[in-house]
Amino acid sequence: MGSESSKVPSDEEIGVKSTFSEITIPYPEFTYDEKHDRRINYICISPNRDFLVSGGEDGVVRIWEITTRKCVDVLKGHQGYITCILALEEYVVTGSGDKTIIKWNFNSGDHLLTFEGHSCMIKNLEVHENMLFSSSFDKTAKIFNFSTGECLYTLTGHTRLINSMFVIPEGEMVITGSGDGTVRAWNFATGETKLEFTANSSPILCVKIDMEKRLLYTGGDDATIRQWELDTGAHKARLFGHRSAVLCLCLHTNKNVIFSGSSDRMVRKWSTQSKKGRMSSGDLEHGSIGALVMHDLSKLGEYIFAGTTTGTIICIDASSMCPTRMYQPQMKSVPRFLVIDDRIYIGTYEGEIQAWKADLATISTMKN
Repeated sequence: MGSESSKVPSDEEIGVKSTFSEITIPYPEFTYDEKHDRRINYICISPNRDFLVSGGEDGVVRIWEITTRKCVDVLKGHQGYITCILALEEYVVTGSGDKTIIKWNFNSGDHLLTFEGHSCMIKNLEVHENMLFSSSFDKTAKIFNFSTGECLYTLTGHTRLINSMFVIPEGEMVITGSGDGTVRAWNFATGETKLEFTANSSPILCVKIDMEKRLLYTGGDDATIRQWELDTGAHKARLFGHRSAVLCLCLHTNKNVIFSGSSDRMVRKWSTQSKKGRMSSGDLEHGSIGALVMHDLSKLGEYIFAGTTTGTIICIDASSMCPTRMYQPQMKSVPRFLVIDDRIYIGTYEGEIQAWKADLATISTMKN
């Protein structure tokens, strides 16, 4: 890992290629028949992987059966656009720009409960046992009784909006990352601040926690990635390499590797336990990298899918960090997308759900 005095490596030092041959896929395999009336803001998959759940600017939540491609339910109740969705086995939980959270029955679509108390749009949602955790652009997080809707605690202390939230049941902690340059760890049994991770005055834009729940990573407006000990709040390392804000982070599921996307149009790969071995995909030439999704395509290898601010999605070989192909769904910003088995599901500006083939044959050919 880099130290505080590490210099930014040049593209030549880390073996970056300045250009790459694009394999462009311009059209989806199919588009679902029904659609939202306006742009899709969020898309997720059910725990049994049988359904997609989407929410849009139209304030409506739709449930889609993956195999039949049919919309099987439409959930109406919010008075504003949908900002986030949590799909559970029995329930769907939705957050909105109307400042409320609604709990729905997944099977019947019934509106069961409304959670109120935030004063701005809802940003993040998590559920653990009988507790619902939420964060908002009102600079607070809240803990509700999931059965009754009672607000148990309001977590106050951040001075700017909360971008990220994670619940760590093992330590009875909820983690919040904010634009005020801090990450806070709260004891969700008491609602009190347990630790504060203070980087600097630069906003923290993204937060990730390793699989073992020992390390915390933050990406910020200062173009760096920082590593912290989750138990003590100690600052362990600072990673240099990006030239502008780090917008998203993605951790490898079982290796000591982290990937980062930036407004400098680069995706970088870092070893979490070494001072060397930094790699990058190079300048992707398609806008800032606003979303990263890792996917294991069976025997063909592991890939990173990067969503860009020009609306394209670029697939990158996670081993070589070479781009392999590009999808062009004609979006105007970072696409809302999922990678499921051999397809990419995208929610579009027009309110459509599109399915794109992962194009395994192309990947296989390039790797041989």
